[in-house]
Amino acid sequence: MFIRGLFSESAVYLHSIIVTMAFGEPRHSQELQTAMKPSPSTRSVEKKTSGIDPSIDKDEGLVEYSEVVIGGYSETWSGYSDEYNRAGLRIATDEDCHTLRKVAAPITGMTYMLSLVEFAERGSYYGLTNVISNFVQFPLPKGGNGWGATPRGSQLTAGALDQGLQVATALTLVLNFLSYLTPLLGAYLADSKYGRFRTIWAGTVICGIGHTVIVIAAIPGVLEHQKASLGVFIVGLIIFAFGTGLFKPNLLPLLLEQYREDDNWVKRLPSGEEVVIDKESTLQRMTLVYYWSINVGAFLGLGTSYAEKRIGFWLAFLVPTILYFFLPFFLFLIQNRVYKIPPTEDSIIAGFFGVMYQTILRKPSTYPDKFVADVWSTLKASRFFLFFPIYFLNDTGIGALSNSQGSSMITNGVPNDLLNNFNPITIIVAIPMVNYGLYPLLRRYKINFRASLRIFLGFILGACSPMIGAILQWRIYETSPCGYHATGCNKGVAPITIWWQVFPYVCTALSGIFATITSYELAYSLAPTHMRSIVMSLLLFMSAFSTAIATGITPALRDPYLIWPFVGLSAGGGAFAVAFLCCYWRLGEGQKLSV
Repeated sequence: MFIRGLFSESAVYLHSIIVTMAFGEPRHSQELQTAMKPSPSTRSVEKKTSGIDPSIDKDEGLVEYSEVVIGGYSETWSGYSDEYNRAGLRIATDEDCHTLRKVAAPITGMTYMLSLVEFAERGSYYGLTNVISNFVQFPLPKGGNGWGATPRGSQLTAGALDQGLQVATALTLVLNFLSYLTPLLGAYLADSKYGRFRTIWAGTVICGIGHTVIVIAAIPGVLEHQKASLGVFIVGLIIFAFGTGLFKPNLLPLLLEQYREDDNWVKRLPSGEEVVIDKESTLQRMTLVYYWSINVGAFLGLGTSYAEKRIGFWLAFLVPTILYFFLPFFLFLIQNRVYKIPPTEDSIIAGFFGVMYQTILRKPSTYPDKFVADVWSTLKASRFFLFFPIYFLNDTGIGALSNSQGSSMITNGVPNDLLNNFNPITIIVAIPMVNYGLYPLLRRYKINFRASLRIFLGFILGACSPMIGAILQWRIYETSPCGYHATGCNKGVAPITIWWQVFPYVCTALSGIFATITSYELAYSLAPTHMRSIVMSLLLFMSAFSTAIATGITPALRDPYLIWPFVGLSAGGGAFAVAFLCCYWRLGEGQKLSV
């Protein structure tokens, strides 16, 4: 039943994309947005009924809306109506929100199109970053083709520049740090200068240049000169990171802004049951679709892992570059149809830090009271981000540590960086189960799986990943021919199959569904409209902070001490999970979705 439902969901996804490209928004989505826009006159009548576009013919009949559920089941909304309320919708009261079942509004085709943009960008990103550590850490394999590929049937690892684990980890961390620090610049440009969509365009162009430079670094003729190749590669990596910083903080806010309702609504189903069309549930579903598309794109890493091992790094870098150049095409298709909030005339991010500066130094404020209140609301909404750096360390790992661990295990032709693809595979399978199974089931039985509990569960699952990694590293040390100096051992590898590394990646994947997605929802929902990119960039900055912590750990990444980084991360992740739950037990319990 689940497999059939999964195919059904994929079919709906593709159908929505095709319809949107050919005809614009699907009819039911346009009608729902129109129906859910109350007119001033009907708002004034007890603030209970929604207005309908007066151009709708009274004889047209009831409007129907279908919500497709995994497993092929669908329910049709056909409500009660009168001459003032054609779609049978009314604004939900507090009592409605506490007593009625909550459902999500149908997802529009524009949501799918923007998710397709994210698929292309993240696919190229993970396809590239998946092979960086091998490219930098290991030498050209003996008996290979000279492009980084290994001889068939060997236990050797693909490599090129022979810079070692610490340099490979350092460059990986530099990319992560810049990718999550530069979103502050991306937020500034989007909120104050060019708007989100134009800033995304700028990031797209810069990333394309970075991709091209990185491909040049792996061309066989350049690869023969290791120092030149390394220099070109680092330049391409920096350009690529800056482009990512313009892109990353703006796409999700742009996607969520396509849902323009501020209120919850009540709808009567054909069965007679009244349900609340809930904004939080709708944003949650849109974020799940977005996160699902990220990990469909991340699955490209499977192809680049085999490309480096069988052909060479020039192909491993070229494949994500080709995918990336579809991204401008997707942006061009939607640029005249996507809903855009124009930037403000003043520099929001400069004012944001200006208010903080004046507050810390206790100077008189030179900013409007409303702006100061918005800054306070933003900081208040962002406080829980401080618990995320340790979680992000558990989620992404410490640089090239996991790939290096895999190189000390039996691979039998499997690339050592292949197993991290089980992270997106798990997410691709699990998100439809959570979106159309777990969450609707909890809502049906009125179980409040609030944000604090979802994040806590994500933190605990994230802490399980390095715990498993520590056990694997201990077993490698105990069974390797080189004992506690197993990394790069010339005598052979530990008699442990690399497939044991699947379990840590499954844990981090499941943790992201609960912790990362929920943090995205809260970052958007609790921030003032004109500060959403700033809040998203502050969340991404927590990843940069975690990268700085990982950089400090890098000198310890050497034999015979590789067990202890795993142990420390697991212990820290568990401690931060408990501390978070104690501090934010009621987070997400009836919070306002717009400040």
